Amino acid sequence: MTTETAIYPDLRGRSVCVTGAARGLGLAMADAFVRAGCHVIMREGDGGVILTTSSMYGVTAGPERAAYCATKAAVAALTKVLAVEWAPFGIRVNALAPGYVETDLVTRLSAAGRLDTEALLRRTPRGRLGRPEDIAHLALFLASGVSANITGQVVVSDGGWTADGYAVALG
Repeated sequence: MTTETAIYPDLRGRSVCVTGAARGLGLAMADAFVRAGCHVIMREGDGGVILTTSSMYGVTAGPERAAYCATKAAVAALTKVLAVEWAPFGIRVNALAPGYVETDLVTRLSAAGRLDTEALLRRTPRGRLGRPEDIAHLALFLASGVSANITGQVVVSDGGWTADGYAVALG
């Protein structure tokens, strides 16, 4: 799942995944799409799981990232609202909130000098970027029955970035 992917539905597998603030569609369209998809799940009456994709920047501030932080925070809020509304139907709604992840985008930005990966590693208590499989494993956990009583949560996977209130300067 990437923030470049606007919306990926898979109602056959009883899940709907909305990523980020669906570019070009806007959060209102993402909300409408999820609500339409969930009516199918509600009609069938056997519950389901919805995972949205927010970001660590949906729960913390990022200088010069106002629009990004605001849209990711909106996804987090939407997740909580839908979790409360749909819990009576057996539908759980949670948000994945990754930090910096080793992706092609991060590699390209780093190579172009637009992202200082070494500074990110120093700033992250775990001392490494996330890996795609970290987020995939989190999604599998949240979609599984092992997390049957977890709903309305924004689960951050950022190597401790947001937990570190005494942030080391990136410079």
